[in-house]
Amino acid sequence: MALWNSGKSFFPVSSCPTVGISGLATGGGYGFLARPYGLTTDYILGMRIVTANGDRLVVNNVTNRDLFWALRGGGASSFGIVTLLAMQVVPAPPLVFTATVVWSLEQFIEVFKAWQRFTLNGPRTLTAKMNINSGTIGIYFVDSTGLALNFDKVEKSFPPANSTSHSLFNYPDFLVDIAGTLKIENGESLDSENMLHLNRTSDGSKYQVERSFYVQKLACERDISVLLDFLNEVPSSVTVSFQAYGGAINDVKNDDTAFVHRNGRLALAIITNDVLTNSDLSANAFLDEYFELGKRIFNQKESYQNYADGQLSDYLQRYYGKNLGRLIQVKQKYDPYNYFHNPQSVPTS
Repeated sequence: MALWNSGKSFFPVSSCPTVGISGLATGGGYGFLARPYGLTTDYILGMRIVTANGDRLVVNNVTNRDLFWALRGGGASSFGIVTLLAMQVVPAPPLVFTATVVWSLEQFIEVFKAWQRFTLNGPRTLTAKMNINSGTIGIYFVDSTGLALNFDKVEKSFPPANSTSHSLFNYPDFLVDIAGTLKIENGESLDSENMLHLNRTSDGSKYQVERSFYVQKLACERDISVLLDFLNEVPSSVTVSFQAYGGAINDVKNDDTAFVHRNGRLALAIITNDVLTNSDLSANAFLDEYFELGKRIFNQKESYQNYADGQLSDYLQRYYGKNLGRLIQVKQKYDPYNYFHNPQSVPTS
């Protein structure tokens, strides 16, 4: 909000309002303005970091360039403690257009075929997320131009919807909208004036498990039918989501930074189980089934490192792909004794 108030500028951030900036930016940073503006990590100009031996390093495109490369997509937790981030800012969109379109699950095959066409050829100003839950499909479209023109064209490629709603926000109010029902620390509703007091603990009533993978090929109609059969069986606690990639995300090459999930990735698929207590996890079997189904239908071989998945045995390859070897070299140079480590950190060999 300070950037908006001081000059109506911004850099793109995630759609999860309680996430800390350091982990978000160094691990990737996807949000509802990713197609027109790119990822948070692509706006890092420099950092200060404390390494394992106590050195305080300036890291940018001139100084410690190898570490600068690694910290944009490789996450900071494997390399040190980031104490400062310098971010590029750009003019914020004055107005943001949003649309929510809802269909019944019976329309899934035609809706999903249209969704795939959008991920391939949709205008880059338009970002979208599809959620499927309890027999309903909902797609939330966001256009950074503040105009309905692009949405109107895309909407015509989808089957008739059960309902469609539109909104127009200034940028701060758009952030409030995607924050949903979150409250501030004193329990009052969130608005653009009190966002700094957001309650990071939410209401404490949910326990969430999720798995993610990148869609790397289009599904044929037969496979879409198989996916529909699966969706018809999942319980109401499970939500299946697809977040459209492309646009400005692909303006950066896969190895220009450590974030490898760019060209050829059509969407990020997520399956989430939201339950009241951590003992009510019977639906987690559906998450595992969907993850395996995605390997055949979508040729999925990668997962988003900012959605850490403790069930992955091949997590390093899935998170970092062809950039893993270079990340290991940076790790050997700046943390040879593996002081900064966690169950899924970049290793020294």
